[in-house]
Amino acid sequence: ALDFQRSGSFGQRIFVDDLHQVHIYWMKCPYPFYGASQRRMQLNFRYADGSYHGEIDASPFTSGYGTMDVTRDSNPVMQRTVISYHYNTGVNAYYSHIDIDSGNLWGSFPCNPKYPPNTNNMLWPCVTCANNGNIIMATDDNAGNRHHIYVTADQGFTWTNPGNYDSVAVHSHFIRASTKYGSNKVVFVNTRWITDSVAAGQLDNDIYYMLSFDGGITWGPRINI
Repeated sequence: ALDFQRSGSFGQRIFVDDLHQVHIYWMKCPYPFYGASQRRMQLNFRYADGSYHGEIDASPFTSGYGTMDVTRDSNPVMQRTVISYHYNTGVNAYYSHIDIDSGNLWGSFPCNPKYPPNTNNMLWPCVTCANNGNIIMATDDNAGNRHHIYVTADQGFTWTNPGNYDSVAVHSHFIRASTKYGSNKVVFVNTRWITDSVAAGQLDNDIYYMLSFDGGITWGPRINI
């Protein structure tokens, strides 16, 4: 139970930046605790010389199930860790948050966590960073069998919701942006059940992907592979 990181798609947990530094992100619940009250996200950095920063508490208690990415700044010393996690802000009030390190491997968390407005119960977030500065987050829906995409161009202060996708029974959503400079391509992958049943949909799925060429603002058709 202490090592259980995520339901469904594992997501992005390690990134090597342009300075050959490794950003490492995971959920931790220290022994002997097993419940959400003692669970939160941890971060560590491996420097180019092989040494480590040391563990960083990257989110409050009662949070978890996050992914991470690194901003695509052309100047490598400006590249910063972007994390996601869902967090219990109160009774029946789980939100998916993003947070951004204050600098390159500063480990300054929490810095200024943000979440899309009016999105209670949008959980299990996946996050990615596009070359145009957009941050794109995909979530599951604890209140229904849907996945959602949210995009922010101002580091989480305002959000758009370009897509919502129905008939999903598993936490299969995954989102990833190109690391090639000049490309604003983003891919979103998820599943949809074949038979019209949530229970059967746990086993009976088709896999779909979608592409965006503008950093997640607009999306092409869903393609069944």
